[in-house]
Amino acid sequence: MPEGTLSRHFTRRMLPLSVSAALLMAATPPAIYRVVAWDKLGAQAGVYASHVGENLRHIIEREPLLWRYNSGKIVRAAIFRPGQRDVAEVRITDCAGAGLFSTEGLGVTTGQKGGPSAWAPVAVHGRTAAWVQVRMDHGYEIGVLAAIAAVSSILGLALGLALFFYPVTVVRGQARVVGDTLRRIEAAEADIRAANRDLCERVAAATAEVRRLSERVVSIQEDERGRIARDIHDGIGQALAAVQIELGLAAAHPEEAAPHAARAADICEETIRDLRRVVHDLRPVDLGASTLDEALRAVTERFERGTGIETSFSASAKTNVPEKTATCILRVMQEALSNVRRHAAAHEVAVSLDVEGSLVRMKIEDDGRGFDTSAKAEGAGIRGIRERCAFLGGEALIESTAGGGTRVSVRLPIAEDG
Repeated sequence: MPEGTLSRHFTRRMLPLSVSAALLMAATPPAIYRVVAWDKLGAQAGVYASHVGENLRHIIEREPLLWRYNSGKIVRAAIFRPGQRDVAEVRITDCAGAGLFSTEGLGVTTGQKGGPSAWAPVAVHGRTAAWVQVRMDHGYEIGVLAAIAAVSSILGLALGLALFFYPVTVVRGQARVVGDTLRRIEAAEADIRAANRDLCERVAAATAEVRRLSERVVSIQEDERGRIARDIHDGIGQALAAVQIELGLAAAHPEEAAPHAARAADICEETIRDLRRVVHDLRPVDLGASTLDEALRAVTERFERGTGIETSFSASAKTNVPEKTATCILRVMQEALSNVRRHAAAHEVAVSLDVEGSLVRMKIEDDGRGFDTSAKAEGAGIRGIRERCAFLGGEALIESTAGGGTRVSVRLPIAEDG
């Protein structure tokens, strides 16, 4: 919340509270004083009324019939003694409510008549002969009440101003501090975001560089394997072919070395077959003139012929993918089949290829002896499969149980060449 908004919000909340406190302070002392003073005047009025009634009772007892006509005695009974100047009026009535005497009728007034009053009966021989009403003068109390009200109003105003301005001043100062803190936090957040962007850019650049270098390593590896394949084919292959020719000539003259020549010829033919298989494994020549599914099908057929393991291959459709992705798929398949030949003791192998959008999926399953993936450390072949897939942003999942066969699931994005 901006500091100006916070200050205005707090000011709106404090204003009613301050006004309420000021009004309470201004009204409470006068109200309390009025209640207490009026109760006191009422009690005094009762005492005075009882006193006048007692004086009047003595007169009635002496003159039971003529007392109401003896105005002098009634006046003397009702006249106030010194110290009773707070009495404003005295009235005497008979039991029917008819007025018999009042100080106002005599023109005797000592103050304001708005104060509290009290009635007292005049009982003679068990019956009420008259009623006395005394009304008090509240002029003094009104003056004191006005003074208390003035002082309370001043104190209430001071309290309201203090309750309003002091917290508002403190909150405004704290709001400025909060605003400065928020601005520093926002600046720090902006710096962090900039640093994060810079870090992300650096990480992306470093990742791209690592991937480029990894791809370069794979490319160099493929070039080296191609060179080795050419050397083996052009060198050793030709030499073995020459041996085969020479031994063939020897075989043409049985009298010289026919049995040895025949065995040499057989060995040469087997060596040439093995050499060609190695050449095919080192250099995926099938990718140059065929699609990926055709190249994989050719590999599975050679694997079946060479190992005697029944091998099936299925593909969703004719697949044309960039050479980089195709090479990785082919190498992973060769490594997986090599592991099957060396370790699985399998009778059947199933290979499936599927291309969905920008992803290539391949599964290689066998019914061999399998292994416990949690207990057995990964060999170089499995690590090689995982690393090849990771280089191109893909993944390889190896699932196997002891006696339950093995499944290799590969998922690769289609990476464009170059």
